[in-house]
Amino acid sequence: MEDILQDVEGAARNERKRYSSLISFLLAALLVAAQCSGTLVLAKLGLLKGMPACTDSTSKSWVEDAGVEVLEQPFYARGNVATV
Repeated sequence: MEDILQDVEGAARNERKRYSSLISFLLAALLVAAQCSGTLVLAKLGLLKGMPACTDSTSKSWVEDAGVEVLEQPFYARGNVATV
């Protein structure tokens, strides 16, 4: 049973690495934008690390809980990531 659990954990680690690589590629190649609660999705995906963002008043506390500084302005962009 322990071998099976180790295999499952290893597979999960590989999937996270694969998705992390895909997200890095997309960030480098595309404009990524989020509006309102979409900012929370970007935060949870780790796309806003070290970057402040804009969101709506309903999502503000959730975005802050995800470790992102929420700005009181209608738009913010850094590089190819924009939040509204």
